[in-house]
Amino acid sequence: MVGITAIREATLEGVQAANVEYEKWSGGWWVTDSGIEGHVVSTVARKLYGRVAGDGYVVMELGFGIIQQWSGAGRPRGRPLPNLNEGNRADIVILDKKERPIYVIEVKRLWDKRPCLDDLNRMRDLILKFGQEREGSLRRGLLAFLAVGREANGTTARLALENQVQGIGTVLEDEFDAKGLKLTCHQGSARRYPKDYREQHGEPNWVHAAVCLELRSA
Repeated sequence: MVGITAIREATLEGVQAANVEYEKWSGGWWVTDSGIEGHVVSTVARKLYGRVAGDGYVVMELGFGIIQQWSGAGRPRGRPLPNLNEGNRADIVILDKKERPIYVIEVKRLWDKRPCLDDLNRMRDLILKFGQEREGSLRRGLLAFLAVGREANGTTARLALENQVQGIGTVLEDEFDAKGLKLTCHQGSARRYPKDYREQHGEPNWVHAAVCLELRSA
């Protein structure tokens, strides 16, 4: 099985790389400035394939119905959960050598509370219904996005970044029910907005870092 450490690292690298690449293409814009989520998703997928090749597969836009079928889990009892509508799709799914889904990955350009909580709720239910408790193959879910910090009013850009990540943690504590799963937060290294672009666009210091929220059985 492909190890979660490699998957987590590749996901963080992919989000960060997508932003650096777009910054170069656009002359200083970040993915948080433009509606180009697909670029971030595809960059993460390429990074993941670099770690997975030979040990598994990377599939994009895989339907929840197929995830259930390929996981080997029994059909959930009772009414189907709205979150698990078979028409819903996961951004990226990592399959093992037997083509069973083991990790589900959702990617966002940035933290947007409602859509991000919706993604976490769906991943939680996928793991609960098609994971170990149901003798299914699904093991973990990851939600990745870019966090940014801007220097302002005596607050450094790095501190602003830390404050944003801490604020996300507070939202999760108050508004997300993990239903027995464990939720952890991982952050990649911070990178500063290049000086040339700051001077060109008259911007203060900015920093960005990839963040990955990981759900797994406790």
